[in-house]
Amino acid sequence: MSNPDIIENIIDSLPDYAKDLRLNYSKVKTEAVLDDKQLYGCLMVGALISNSEGLISFIKKECNGLFVDEEIKSIYAAYSIMSMNVIYYRFTHMAKGNNYATMPTNLRMHAMGSSIVSKINFEMWCLAASIILGCEKCINAHENELKSEGVTSLQIQAIARVSAIISAIGSVVKTQD
Repeated sequence: MSNPDIIENIIDSLPDYAKDLRLNYSKVKTEAVLDDKQLYGCLMVGALISNSEGLISFIKKECNGLFVDEEIKSIYAAYSIMSMNVIYYRFTHMAKGNNYATMPTNLRMHAMGSSIVSKINFEMWCLAASIILGCEKCINAHENELKSEGVTSLQIQAIARVSAIISAIGSVVKTQD
């Protein structure tokens, strides 16, 4: 979607069959379960995973002024590291030939401990990526970490809902690109 008007109104321009997505998107934006940085970080991670230029541009516009450059880099770091991790860890629990889960990972994951954002926000963004990309091991690891930091089940459910909504929007938008 290269038309700037479409990018600006991407949610409103969803087809009628995606009306539930429009309404759900509006609803999660007005709930007070996650703070704005948590919510929009999850939305940005989902937009990046969608690989839809139009959706990424739209979410960036929605986030305008909310994040400083270093926080945006942290969102991209969560997206980047989880794009790698979910593939590897999904393999380790799906492969039946050997016990790969006991072998050294040998993957650099420095970004997970070097973000300037709060640990909770970074973990939330990683959980959103894990949910969208579908890795049970990663979902459980990030959920457990968030629970140990005092994050509620309601907040974790909100991340799952936000992830489902933005992922579905990304799928619909790609059919229109």
